[in-house]
Amino acid sequence: MTFALEPGQRGVCIGQTGCGKSTLSTELVRRFLRNYPNSRVLIVDSKPRYRATHKRNGLYLFYPKWAKGDTINGSVAVHNADGVMPAFRFTRCVILQSLHPNAREVESFEEEAFEATRKLFRSSHETSPTLLYVDEYYDLITGGGLSGHTDRRVLQVIRAGRERYMSA
Repeated sequence: MTFALEPGQRGVCIGQTGCGKSTLSTELVRRFLRNYPNSRVLIVDSKPRYRATHKRNGLYLFYPKWAKGDTINGSVAVHNADGVMPAFRFTRCVILQSLHPNAREVESFEEEAFEATRKLFRSSHETSPTLLYVDEYYDLITGGGLSGHTDRRVLQVIRAGRERYMSA
């Protein structure tokens, strides 16, 4: 199978539960990081599925109360929008997680995700291709699922990200 995600492209992966959507997406994220050495990736993980390897302070991160999930080597976990941009000083992949490693929920996670998206969009530029990957976007739709609304900050990335070398 051959596939690629170029800077500025957008994509959606839809399928039944357990069909491999997240596994495919993990491979896309890893390839994006490998193929674009100056790139940045923000994973918004509401499930949570992804495991970062480090905390923002550089220490290794362990998830004692979580089930197994995909690990992105060299990634940093954050739990609020204010932590996203500073974390990019230490890594190319930041994972915004809806749970702390001890399984405590992040308050107002949806708002944190939307604000992190805005900050990432505003900082994206030609010399640093950027990928925004939202796992389980359904969790972020407001007002009742598919009949609900998508936050304008995420729509801005989807609509105008290409001009900022940003993929979604």
